[in-house]
Amino acid sequence: MNDRQTGRTTKQMLEAPDDSVFVWVNHHLAYPEMLARGLGRDDLRIKPPSWLTHRNTRARELPGLVIDHAAILDDDQVYAVSCVRIKTPNAKVSEGENGK
Repeated sequence: MNDRQTGRTTKQMLEAPDDSVFVWVNHHLAYPEMLARGLGRDDLRIKPPSWLTHRNTRARELPGLVIDHAAILDDDQVYAVSCVRIKTPNAKVSEGENGK
């Protein structure tokens, strides 16, 4: 039996604000890039979890930051998400359920 969820990533991508960063579950980005293109969301910037650092988020104002529902974040990545919230309080930040 396959326990894999279907449709959750698609829903997150469709609901993401324009030009959002979408953090995928790992560094293999071909699938989420193909999915985003298929959904007409060429504006999404698909990134691996390793992109989610204080250095990458502290000086940026992002219209949205979406963490895939299956992503598991470490403490430093959770801190980077909080930096986005502080720097850009109007940004839509959507975290996966597996974040801390």
